[in-house]
Amino acid sequence: MEPIIWMNLSGVYELEDFYKNNYFSWKEIDLKDLPNTNCYIDDKSKNHIREKIANINERIHYLDSGNYHYLSLLWMEKIQEDFALVLLDDHPDMQMPTFGPITSCGAWVREALEELPHLKRIYHLGASEQLMKDVLVNWRKVLEKEKANLGMAGLSDQVVAMSLKPTKDMPRPDLHFQALSKISVISQDNNNAEYWKKIWEVEKLPVYVSIDKDVMGRTETPCDWSQGIMKFRELEHFLVTLPSQNRLLGLDVCGEESADNYQDAQINEQVNLDLAKYLEYAVCKDERK
Repeated sequence: MEPIIWMNLSGVYELEDFYKNNYFSWKEIDLKDLPNTNCYIDDKSKNHIREKIANINERIHYLDSGNYHYLSLLWMEKIQEDFALVLLDDHPDMQMPTFGPITSCGAWVREALEELPHLKRIYHLGASEQLMKDVLVNWRKVLEKEKANLGMAGLSDQVVAMSLKPTKDMPRPDLHFQALSKISVISQDNNNAEYWKKIWEVEKLPVYVSIDKDVMGRTETPCDWSQGIMKFRELEHFLVTLPSQNRLLGLDVCGEESADNYQDAQINEQVNLDLAKYLEYAVCKDERK
């Protein structure tokens, strides 16, 4: 059984005891003293975390609250083969950077698409269809404006991507202009085992899975941010359809409630333990056949 990584940045997990459960093996990465990490992270702190996780190969990671969801990006940076990301989140996490090119919990998916050459597809489940539509439409408007400024209005994303040379401001124009084409939005209506099995029959790439618990309703697990409508049993059904061990590159979980609320912490503790069972099953199921 692989150890399960839990990353301690805010100290919120210290309100819980799930990582003391002896059925699993746990490994803490203590980053509480690392500055400039809440919601946004600067390059110095990013490089510190990169050094911390460089030689860690365990595939299950608990990332702290949703404010630290950008840690998924740092784990995925380590992947050296083409892969697909499956993201379960009540938010797109594809915002335009508010404060320039700084990594954040609200824009890490956009950054991953524009900077990770091995990330070939994203399946996004959880955010409302209207919210996803608004985000993608706004992204499209930005791209079309950039094309016009480059004197390439009317050309396809692919043609523009292949025509431009890297610059300091745009080191990977090929990824920048083809990012939108890699996104598949999964409707909540299609969130069932039969649908996901069909996805896995078609999707041949290895998979990384990232779960923000805010994809579930507050009665299922209390989180800091606005929350979705998924039930835990639906998340469970998704997890049992995950592809076999040699195609699963990693799984992470975030979404703790940061408020000092004992009752809510007890709920999250149980959800984290329940999730650990399914995540551990997903990475080990080939060994159990």
